[in-house]
Amino acid sequence: ALPILREGKADFVFDMLRPSKRDLESEALFEDELVVIAAQDHPRVRETLAREQFISERHAAHASLRWPGSLPEIEAALGFKSLDVAIDVRIPLELPVAVAGSELLAVCTRRLAEPWCKPLGLRAFAPPFPAPSFSSHLVWHSTRHRDAGHAWLRNSIGRLARQSAADGYASIEAPVRPRQSERVAA
Repeated sequence: ALPILREGKADFVFDMLRPSKRDLESEALFEDELVVIAAQDHPRVRETLAREQFISERHAAHASLRWPGSLPEIEAALGFKSLDVAIDVRIPLELPVAVAGSELLAVCTRRLAEPWCKPLGLRAFAPPFPAPSFSSHLVWHSTRHRDAGHAWLRNSIGRLARQSAADGYASIEAPVRPRQSERVAA
């Protein structure tokens, strides 16, 4: 992601990590946490999910270290216990669909799980292992920091993220581009 920002091929990237490079700026957009998802009619998962039950079930998982809830991260939190992975998805966005209507469990972010729980018949549980909350960041190159259009877009994205977090994913009002007379000079 860093080269595309430095080369001007992208205006922003969204990342789970705050950048450590001096030529990058960032803004924390929202806090999130990991949850375990299961089908509502899963025959063995009821009201709570114990650690040993979680370990003994079959899983859908992803291995990308760029996203929270990766298989290596979960197994490390479980004291390096190996999970039985039935489906290895490429990206976390595939996890709710992989779990729906199955007897699999998956770990993903609450922001990913919640919109899919009702339509796909899923339930979300607190993970039975240590899982700290984390922030998602909007990252941009410092050369764009004073650009008025870029600042407007950053502010709009930040406002939408805050509104989404406050509303619990209710309808979000789209940003309105300021008229020429309302634009702030850089």
